[in-house]
Amino acid sequence: MFRRNKIPVAAVLTGLAAGLVTLNPEPAGAVSTSVVISEIYGGGGNNGAIYNVDFIELYNRGTTTVSLDGWTVQYASATGSSWQTTALSGSLKPGRHYLVKQAGNGVGTPLPAPDATGTISLSATAGKVALSDKSRALTCSSSCTTVPGVRDFVGYGSTASSFEGSPAPAPSVAASIGRVNGVDTDTNGRDFVKAAPTPYNSSVGTPESGEACSREVISGPAGLTAKTLEAGDPSGRYQAGRAVDSADVEHLVLWTDGVAEDLGVPALGANSFPSDVNGHGEIVGNVFMDGNWRGWRRRGGQFTPVTLPASALTADAVAINGNGEMAGTSFRAAYAQDGRATVWSTDNSARELTRPAGFNDARALDIDDDGTVIGTVSLLDYDTATTLDQRAVAWFPDGTWRFLNGIRPTDQTEAKAIRNGRVVGTTASGGILAWNAVSGDVTQLSPEGRPVEVNSTGSVTTTNLELILPSGVRRPLPIFDPVHGGASRVLTDANIVYGKASYYDEDLQATVAPLLRWNCGS
Repeated sequence: MFRRNKIPVAAVLTGLAAGLVTLNPEPAGAVSTSVVISEIYGGGGNNGAIYNVDFIELYNRGTTTVSLDGWTVQYASATGSSWQTTALSGSLKPGRHYLVKQAGNGVGTPLPAPDATGTISLSATAGKVALSDKSRALTCSSSCTTVPGVRDFVGYGSTASSFEGSPAPAPSVAASIGRVNGVDTDTNGRDFVKAAPTPYNSSVGTPESGEACSREVISGPAGLTAKTLEAGDPSGRYQAGRAVDSADVEHLVLWTDGVAEDLGVPALGANSFPSDVNGHGEIVGNVFMDGNWRGWRRRGGQFTPVTLPASALTADAVAINGNGEMAGTSFRAAYAQDGRATVWSTDNSARELTRPAGFNDARALDIDDDGTVIGTVSLLDYDTATTLDQRAVAWFPDGTWRFLNGIRPTDQTEAKAIRNGRVVGTTASGGILAWNAVSGDVTQLSPEGRPVEVNSTGSVTTTNLELILPSGVRRPLPIFDPVHGGASRVLTDANIVYGKASYYDEDLQATVAPLLRWNCGS
């Protein structure tokens, strides 16, 4: 089950321990192989609530799509036999959630868009929730798990009169109970733990697996050994990287339509690497000079250091758009401290972007063709190297900006890449988020992994060596040896991916890491 990051390990251990103590175990129904109750939150709208309404969340742990037409979720008090129902509809794909919004009093954050809506007020401490494939309400107080039509059942809190095996722990105003990793052992006390609420709707789940992308090795310039491929333009015409000569000196390399060109040792210094290239073949990168890293641009065969804004000691350059505008970070203190997100125009003039109040570091990570910049602002404790707070941000060409928030209001977020107004990023605990840069609307593409790049169609490459298509289908990027691993770096609009992978060469008696191109476009 993909939700491995949802429940803290300590909470899992607490839930397991709770599941071992039960004085009056109740016979449970058959272990569900498809749709189960995955989370219950009854504190919605109360003082101190995280969300402004109660909710019940379902999860399809099976391998086939399930129709929910005619099904209901039902609720009764801890010892009661009067059940309230909420009708469900539609279908639920494997690995997907289904969010049922219930009643609330207005205090707290709104839920993500629900898949169904009811008017039930759930208890925040003890109660009973049933998932039934029937529309009629239950009438039981105990032994409810064996009633025909009941697909899954959760009794929570110590006073619950019916449950599977043993009751689940009691939630609270600020905490829900959630199923651990989708496991259903038919023991509520073992399967559920108390933790921060994390409501997911049907747009969130494990992407369906697709056919692996084809793979081929990329060659460097003659006489050099290709070492890295670190940047590429969205059209797929240009890629930039590094190669080494026989003396192990690094050269800059530009691939144009698949042909590698040796650009030599950069005049600014050999300790230099590219970070991005646009559709005109302009490269930006960074070099270690004068005791600091310094950004540069290569245009018309010439390397030019970026202009430093007033008060800046140094600056790095990480991205360039199709118009030649660059984005990066300038630093006003040594050791890459007091960062300011910065944009350089085509004439190399620098402009620092707004750093929101309450943060002492702001870093730009990408720039769209319309000039929208995305990045991350942080509140850092430099003495202890601790991140106290972190938020993804979009800065717009008119000087305005907005936070890009996570699914949960408490999530610390980080933006990674932007293309045509679609931003991808992650949270401190991992997972892949996608935002509309203008509206700030967020969806979760996957609760696992982290994004690398996004293209104009909405496809996303991830650190799990896969390409997630807009349809949700996940296409693996095959490597040579999982032990030695690999990484993707560049994604084109045609779903061509560039990167590298390592393996042990028996003939050479050494580990080698050839550059790769994965074709996921067909």
